[in-house]
Amino acid sequence: MDKPSGYHARKPPSSAPRWGGREGCTASINAQDGYPRSGNGASRTGTCGHQMCAEMLLHPDTDPQSYLGMEMVFWVHPESDCSGEDWRWRFSIMADPCVEIIATHTVDQELIDLCMVHVEYVRERVALTGATMYVENSVPIDHITGEVGATGSCDVALVYVKETAGFNIKYGGYRAEKRVIEIIDLKLGRMPVLAYDVVTPVHTDIITGAVVPEVVEPYEQLAMYASGMIRKLGIGFEDVILTISQPPLKSVSQWSGTVAQLQDTIDRLSHRATECDLNPTFRPSASNCHFCRASGNCAAQTEVVIGQALVGFDDVGPVAPAPVHERRLGDLFAALPMVQDWCSAVMDRTRAALTAGEAVVRSDGLSYKLVKGKAGARKWVDEGKVVQAIAENGIPVWLMYESKLVSPTTAEKFAAPKKAKEGERPLSPAIAPDHWTKLQELIIQVEVQPTIVLETDPRPSLSMTAGFDDVPDQPNSDLF
Repeated sequence: MDKPSGYHARKPPSSAPRWGGREGCTASINAQDGYPRSGNGASRTGTCGHQMCAEMLLHPDTDPQSYLGMEMVFWVHPESDCSGEDWRWRFSIMADPCVEIIATHTVDQELIDLCMVHVEYVRERVALTGATMYVENSVPIDHITGEVGATGSCDVALVYVKETAGFNIKYGGYRAEKRVIEIIDLKLGRMPVLAYDVVTPVHTDIITGAVVPEVVEPYEQLAMYASGMIRKLGIGFEDVILTISQPPLKSVSQWSGTVAQLQDTIDRLSHRATECDLNPTFRPSASNCHFCRASGNCAAQTEVVIGQALVGFDDVGPVAPAPVHERRLGDLFAALPMVQDWCSAVMDRTRAALTAGEAVVRSDGLSYKLVKGKAGARKWVDEGKVVQAIAENGIPVWLMYESKLVSPTTAEKFAAPKKAKEGERPLSPAIAPDHWTKLQELIIQVEVQPTIVLETDPRPSLSMTAGFDDVPDQPNSDLF
């Protein structure tokens, strides 16, 4: 049976790391029942960008600048629980009177520029490989999730043949062909996303002293797209390439391997999907709980935060607290993201309950209430009328206006060449290149605190010894 427009699979590829990961929370699928899906500015920007990229890839003659100022509407149909999005001009023609618009998003120049980075990358890959390109294809995932008719939407799939070394009678020499499927997924967020997960980091064998290379697995979301696309095409492939294109970070991350290696991850996802249905298990963690709609109303999550992450903090007495062991400090730091998410979720849930007139009571009988908050900053109701009043009443203009320099980021946009339509003369930037060069000499960037990450992160470690005097050993140090 065909699913209605706006249908969401219960085990979608986008949340596969949560329900199907090596430490996936298979109970999160059922735990989210009853909680409505809600988007935010970031997710709506991503949806808008994906639509733009798909249209430009399918229609190469599309002028990217034609999207500037276009509005996308996000709708919901309360009676059928369907939801979706479309451009305003197209939506107004086909709108159902029962459909409610819940949000809108307007395309700006920054989004156009980011989308063009992705589009040009895909076009380069097609030109380099001679691939057949599939854009925004609905691919089957029911063979993985066990959910009849379930599908996912694959951003871009490239299918091509590459020559490799090997004996081939057809060529009478050492030439062979391998069929390759390449999945390219667009990410417009600023949180780094890799096309692979590090299972075992590179390390030195304690017995042989040999360096053991890292072991990686394909990112679950892209693995599902690849498996679904292979099933849809019905073609035998030898190699798979999974790519994350992340323009905001100027990053491209790749995993490559054989279909057999891909299948290992698919088998694990299938096992987890079965567990979701037959033996759902809670596995709270920072990554599993972050986007879960049940966050803040989950007993398992609360138990981890209160019973494990914060254990010992309620035992403060007159005796000096015990020092935190080095390994325990690492465990506490690892728990911070989940604790922060849990705090935010509980705050949101409490505010929503009080706003709806529901009682929020502590175990000692005291209840919470909403009171008037701190007054916000004052602002003009209508700046145009204020300007008119200034002129009519002879108020000195210099009293009512203040000016300041724009940021280097804004200035750089004025220095960027303006895009012109095909066949027209390129437009000169507001700031000439030689002038921008001189301005760049006057820019500094404030140093930020180093970021703490796990050793599996691919970024190189900072050397923290430069600039510090040698510190003698302090066996009685109370740091740990």
